[in-house]
Amino acid sequence: MKKDFDLNLLPIAVALYEERSVTLAARKLGISQPALSELLGKLRKMVDDELFIKTGYGMVPTPRAHSFVA
Repeated sequence: MKKDFDLNLLPIAVALYEERSVTLAARKLGISQPALSELLGKLRKMVDDELFIKTGYGMVPTPRAHSFVA
């Protein structure tokens, strides 16, 4: 993880972990879906991990995402 980690992005991970949907997580956070997707991209780049993988069952957290939230 990078030294300059932005803790303000952690709610993105938590909302996605709980909702398993970019649309529902964005709604929960009161932001647009494109904004959440952009923030997720920044978070992914910071931690060098996909964090959430899109599947037919929604967004599935990677082991790294589990370590952030659990």
